[in-house]
Amino acid sequence: MKKIVLFLVSALCLLSHAEMVMSAGFKKNINGWSGASYWGGKISHQEGCLVLESTLNRKKIWGRVRGPKLRPRYELPGRYYKITVTAKGSGDLYPGFLVYAKSSSAKKRAHYLYCKAETPFKLGAKYGKSSYLVKLDDIIPTGVVPIIDLYGENSTAQIRLVQIERLENKELKMSDLSGMTVVPSGETAPAKQFRFSKPGTVVKTFVYPVAECEKGIIADAKTNSKGVVTVPVNGKINGLIKVVAAYDGCAVTSSVL
Repeated sequence: MKKIVLFLVSALCLLSHAEMVMSAGFKKNINGWSGASYWGGKISHQEGCLVLESTLNRKKIWGRVRGPKLRPRYELPGRYYKITVTAKGSGDLYPGFLVYAKSSSAKKRAHYLYCKAETPFKLGAKYGKSSYLVKLDDIIPTGVVPIIDLYGENSTAQIRLVQIERLENKELKMSDLSGMTVVPSGETAPAKQFRFSKPGTVVKTFVYPVAECEKGIIADAKTNSKGVVTVPVNGKINGLIKVVAAYDGCAVTSSVL
């Protein structure tokens, strides 16, 4: 049984590639990390750690701290992110992400989601690590922010390190076959094409305007025998449009203007 488990772990490592997006240590300060008046928690910097203490807020005892927003180039839909928190103390810790997203409704209102671990990490006297993986397969993000929640009466988390990685299938190759497309304002655009190294695979496609108030379209599409997937760009073009195809954490993008 031990050999089987080790094999599965090794296989997973071979199929995934991790790119470090953020590595935040707190030896000198906690710049870029903060709370909000409508959240619980008291935040301070002590002994080279970001310290989060639970407080009573909205009839519950808890605390939340958020980090800096990920750089825009990391906000493509279809990507996978893992946050790993190294901490000790007392209480239940929940690492995760606050994802701002375009709405898929006709109301054209942006919304946000709290994506975090369902099972708490029990803090103790020694430093331990807790991770959470978010998959942006069904959402068009306009902003991704790391968050850490703490629950429990008189709880304190001494957070030493927060790391964020982008994970993808390293064996998958993909390319944009269309390049940048420019059409006169008010005209329709031709469909976009992408090539994936896995023919006959169902991939996620995203078509959305960069204008924040406008909604986007998410759909499934299957690559043909040559690994090519065709993504229609419906409607008249009145600004920059992003077209993304994604699979297993990998995402490739093309633009229409």
